Amino acid sequence: MTSLLPSMPYLSMGLAVLGMLVMGIIAFNVFVYPFYVSPLRHLPGPKDNAFFLGQTAKFLQVPWFPELFCKWSREFPDAPIIRYLNFANGETLFVNSIEAYKQVLQTKSSYFVKPAFAKQFAHEFIGDGLPFAEGKLHKVRRAALSQPFSAARLRAFSPVVQQKAEQLTDVLTQQRNEHGNVE
Repeated sequence: MTSLLPSMPYLSMGLAVLGMLVMGIIAFNVFVYPFYVSPLRHLPGPKDNAFFLGQTAKFLQVPWFPELFCKWSREFPDAPIIRYLNFANGETLFVNSIEAYKQVLQTKSSYFVKPAFAKQFAHEFIGDGLPFAEGKLHKVRRAALSQPFSAARLRAFSPVVQQKAEQLTDVLTQQRNEHGNVE
């Protein structure tokens, strides 16, 4: 009886070669590319990466993970973008200046893909708002908001905002005087 796979040694050899090829690609992407090949490797960022985990271990150790971003902002105050490594040494960029934020969120927003975890995290607080919209949706939402938030309208609302800020300051001062602490 003839078999559909008459030469099993060739099949197992092929699978072994394929497995080694996949392992080689993974090893290159995890251990070589981020450190020696990546065009982003010269950007400033933390160098105390854990083997294979990058900064992931630090994110899990701190009680409030934005502390790390604040720490890096103080370490690299003049860097518009900070690069850090996450799980499997994947590169992540952290925007660290107002001008860079303007580029990412306004001027060239269609060129930047926001990370899925950041979208999901931000969605809990701000919903499906303008900061995480991309492409055509971003343009439509920005156009809808540009009229009510134009410079002339903001100047017109300035006295009202100042009055409300003063009222809030008075309430917080009163709370502090009565209770010693405002939460």
